[in-house]
Order: sequence, then C-alpha cells, then structure tokens
Amino acid sequence: MTEPTPAKVVICDDDPHRAAAWKSQIQNIPGIRAFDYDVIDGERLATEIKILSRRRDAARDTATDSGEYSVFDDADIAVLDYDLTPDKSMYDEFTDRDSSFEDLQRQLRGRTGELVAYLARSYSTVGYLVVVNQQAQDLSFDLTMQRFATSKADLNVTWESLVSPALWTGRTADGGLNAWSWPCLEQTPELWRRRLAAASLDAKVLDALGIDPIKERLAARQIDVLTDAPHVMSPDLADITFRDVVDSSLGLNPKDIQNDEKYRLRIAVSVVGRWLDHWIMPGQNVLIDEPHIAALFPSAHPTAAEEVDWKSAVAPDARIASPIADLTASVAGFHQRSVWPLSEVRTLARKQPLPPDPQYDLAFCEDVSAFRQVDECTEVETDVAGPFVQRFVRKLDGVRYYPLTRLYS
Repeated sequence: MTEPTPAKVVICDDDPHRAAAWKSQIQNIPGIRAFDYDVIDGERLATEIKILSRRRDAARDTATDSGEYSVFDDADIAVLDYDLTPDKSMYDEFTDRDSSFEDLQRQLRGRTGELVAYLARSYSTVGYLVVVNQQAQDLSFDLTMQRFATSKADLNVTWESLVSPALWTGRTADGGLNAWSWPCLEQTPELWRRRLAAASLDAKVLDALGIDPIKERLAARQIDVLTDAPHVMSPDLADITFRDVVDSSLGLNPKDIQNDEKYRLRIAVSVVGRWLDHWIMPGQNVLIDEPHIAALFPSAHPTAAEEVDWKSAVAPDARIASPIADLTASVAGFHQRSVWPLSEVRTLARKQPLPPDPQYDLAFCEDVSAFRQVDECTEVETDVAGPFVQRFVRKLDGVRYYPLTRLYS
C-alpha cells in the first residue's frame, strides 16, 4: 500500500539561517507529524514574489500570465516572516555569482509577509497562511484578542511561538504559553480541506457555519466586516454568500481582480475562516466552545474543569455525562473545535440545576488554555465583540502581555 504523501510546509524569510533554524526546530518538536519542508530565501524568494505579482497583473490585464509554477501552489502550510527586506548584516549570505546583495535588497525592499500572504491567497492554491513577527518579535500575548483580526493571513504569531510544541500539537510540557486562539497547526491542512469541501460560491455563509441570525445576536462590527463589499446592497447577513465576501475588506483589495472561480472560492473560504476565527469565536457571543461554557454556564457543563486538557483530542470525553451532550454541536466543516449556538446553551443552562459544588474559584485562562485558581489569574478587559469582554490570563513569566495597560485597568 502506498504511503500518503506528507503535507508540505513552506518557510519564507530573507534570512536563510533563521529560516533553516525555524525548519529544524519545528521538525524536532516531540510528537509532531511528518511534513515535507521547503525553505525559500534570497533570490528564490524574490522570484516567487515576482511570479505572484505577475499573476495579479495578468488578472488586471496589465501583463500576460506566463503559467509559471509557484511553490505556494502546493503548500499546505506557508510560513512567512513579516519583514522580508535583507539586512546589511546578511551581506555575505546573499552575495553569489548571479546577483549582488544590493540587487537582492532592491528586489525585496519593502516586501512583507503580509503582502505575500495576500498575493498567495489571491493568486495561488496555497493552504493555511502564517505570518511571523508582525508588530512583535518577542514571546507575547495580545490582551485585546483582536490585533490581527484584519490580517490577510490565517494566523499571526511571533517566532518563539512558531517553533513551540503548543502551537503545532496543542501540547506543552512546561505549562508555558498555549493560547486558546491558536489552532493545532499540524492539523490545519485537514482543516483547510474541510473548509473548502463545506463551501460553494453561492452558498449562504451563515448556513455553512450553523449560525441562525434570528436567534444569535451578532455585534454590529461582526456584521459590518462581512457586508462591506461595494456590490452588497443589503446589510442582512443572512443573505451573504461566499461569492459576496470575496470583495469584502477581508478579501481582494479594491483594484485587484480574480475572475477564476477556483481561486475566488479559495479566497472566500479563507475570508469566512478568518471571520470565524478572529471575529466570531473570540467573543463567544454567537457560538461558544466547551471551556467557555464550563466557565460561563456551569449548569450546562459541570465538570472537573481544572483536570481537563481542553486542547486534547480526548477532551470531548468530558462532556459525556454533561447536559451539553444533549445539544447538537454546530456543523463541523469550518470549526476547529466543537461549538454550540449561544442561545441554545443559555436555554439549557436555565433548565439545569447548578452543580452541587460549582467551581467559582476557577477561571479559564486564555493564554494557557486551562482553568486555574482565580487568585492565580489576572482579569483583563479585551476588545472582543459581545458581552463577555472580561477574560482571564495566567500572566506567565517571560511572556510580554500587551497593551500593558490592560493588566492594570
């Protein structure tokens, strides 16, 4: 029997040593699945950006599409350093017989991972996109939980998070940073394929996500960002299709064109996935996941919360004897984890007695994905949509929390 081909991870950086180091550190994460890796730097990186740019120009009818292959076309996960301008300190690394450092610096000057993520999403068949070190380079946690909501990448992290077991496997041996907002990165190739399979350009977005806009109260900004395409004349989110969101502010830039239906669907799926991951799920005000049910509605999900590994594949066992086992989770195609409509959870919670020993002394910490004693946590005000803006963090040593004022307000 033929072994399945490993998923492909492409790592792009102007610094070849750093890119190679990231590859090595990721490969050596304990328990990580096997991937094929490709490191793109120097002249090859500049060439890849040119290929994507020519595809954009061809779509605008300002150039002829050469039909060149791009490494992004078969990348399941693409990792992009944010600052792609070569630094003078790397002069010796880039000087060769074919091009000078100055030539390469000129080609890459001003290029960013965010730009390349946008081009790759719009003009290639890339899978999941990760931008590294945008706005921060040290190990950090965003207390607003919204800083990268408008990014064209699927995920933004710093380099230390990129090479951590917590990001790739959901597991951390030292109790360190393990943000609940992070996906299990090694599983994102399958997540991306599930999302593609669950969508079609003329399908309604909310139907695909299992959201009833009559029962669930979306915040205005959650609606605005998905209905701001110039051709959308109705603010009724229930009518928005995948085709509509291609031209939203989360999709194509205003002057750019993509007429190929295959690419338009991939753009739409990315837009809806990012809207779900960065605009809907952080608020827990429309769909709500297990640890937040346990924290906010303990009668609906009484459990020994502190003992559950919420990111583990076996975490759903915690709900077997729980009232939420009687509720149907929202359709799984787009969701990283099991989620339920908030309205149904509220109704269920009202019908259930409080557990005999409700764990009011525990709080769910967004930075470690675990429940801890309240007196060991710090409560912060986030910028998420909806009523549940107050959250808790463990406030780990060695992690920078920003904006710093949120820790003391």
